[in-house]
Amino acid sequence: MWTAWRDAVRRVGRAPAVLAAVWLVSALIAWPIAVSSRVDFSMGLDISGVPAGFHGRLLHELRAETVDRSQEFGSGVAQIATEAGAFVDYESRWMVSLTRSYPFLALWVLLSGGIIDRLARDRPTGAHGVSAVSGTFLFRFLRLAVVIAFVYAMAVKTIGRWPIALALVLAGCNLVFDYAQVRAVVEDRRSMMGALRAALSFVRRNWIAALGLYGVNWILMVGVTAAYVALGPGAGFRFGPDTPVAWTILLWIAINQLYVVARLWVRLVFWASATTLFQSRLAHAGYVARPLEVWPDSPSAEALRNLR
Repeated sequence: MWTAWRDAVRRVGRAPAVLAAVWLVSALIAWPIAVSSRVDFSMGLDISGVPAGFHGRLLHELRAETVDRSQEFGSGVAQIATEAGAFVDYESRWMVSLTRSYPFLALWVLLSGGIIDRLARDRPTGAHGVSAVSGTFLFRFLRLAVVIAFVYAMAVKTIGRWPIALALVLAGCNLVFDYAQVRAVVEDRRSMMGALRAALSFVRRNWIAALGLYGVNWILMVGVTAAYVALGPGAGFRFGPDTPVAWTILLWIAINQLYVVARLWVRLVFWASATTLFQSRLAHAGYVARPLEVWPDSPSAEALRNLR
């Protein structure tokens, strides 16, 4: 178990581009909200000289898609330029919140196939490789997400009145679902029900190591969260009264960003540890059934190859 966990940490460490990419995704999700938080929407733009008969649905839609949107974007960029520190502060706060939101979870579904494939191969696959595998497994994982949502809903409905029992059941479900994703990617499975059955079989046969790895990763996640609660902006910590407020804001921004990176890193370790354990028991390190996606040759090179 410990060997698999150490190998997982090393694999995540050897894939810094993956961590940087998921951080960038979280930043892009938070960017529009951070911009809108700095924009004064009370400004209006009066279009004069237009006959009253044209003030209908068509003009309204045209204005919404052109004038209003350009005004909003321009105001947002102007606010970023004049209040860069405030924008970074808002961006950092929203990144913390949105990494636990449904839109971000949906993006995890989109990216998870390529990320697991990269961690399973333990060697660079390039942006084209990650994106190709992510696209391949998108609809497969969407089918799996439907099953996950149904299981979660049934669990909440039946045992929601007992929080401890609900937490244990959901943790067990998450464990199985993680291994279902890993087995689907590593073995290139098309049937998600087959991947779920395979995951259940693997967890049943290797339950000590699987539960141990899951427990270590959850302790790590709890530690990261506890550190943020103790030191984050919600704790009210700041420098002394004689210290400029800007230093306190910079400290909070740094803590927020460290927390976001730590959460994303732990999530990658979850997948990497499940992958390394599966490969060590039923395959070998770096094994992936699906061939590595390569960038296509130019049309001329492909034509010459077809002439042979």
